[in-house]
Amino acid sequence: DKNYALDVVINILVRKGIVVVAAAGNDNIEAAECTPNAWTGAIIAGATDRTGAKASFSNYGKGVTVWAPGQSVIAASNDCLDCSEAASGTSFASPYTAGVVALLLQAKPNLKPAQVSDILKSMAVRGKLKGLDPASPNLFVQAPDHVVQRGSVQKFKNKGVGFTDKLNMAFISKSCPKSVKDEIDNLPPVASSD
Repeated sequence: DKNYALDVVINILVRKGIVVVAAAGNDNIEAAECTPNAWTGAIIAGATDRTGAKASFSNYGKGVTVWAPGQSVIAASNDCLDCSEAASGTSFASPYTAGVVALLLQAKPNLKPAQVSDILKSMAVRGKLKGLDPASPNLFVQAPDHVVQRGSVQKFKNKGVGFTDKLNMAFISKSCPKSVKDEIDNLPPVASSD
């Protein structure tokens, strides 16, 4: 579904220099027909399964920026403190992608959203995914070793665990109250790296 108010908010955030990563959606339709999509300036993550194919539920097409694991992902469960469960959705592919973006921004904090998207796509594994339509980018997100800092993140990488970060964004769907728009409009611009 299209939510033009949300598209406008995302576009404003991106113009202000804030990198937005979002899930492509789970309706097995063209992602460009949904909110948000790559035309807003957001980085949109589609979901793959364990075989390297498009997950059957994932939205696809020109509205997707990159693909990441999103089917049968082992995630924390709220059943107990140390419980886990297998879960699926593009909402699992997007935090993986956001984690790689966070690593990029940690290394180069002054990157603009378009630069982050370009670097993310240039680092991606190309041409290895299966089951994509011709309009979908065949780009599987990855964080090369030279981007990953040594320490705890490196330990996780060696175990094959996906990266996530604690950057969460919440929007009021179906509307953009004037106070929210005013707050976004008054955000300071990102410092230039020039």
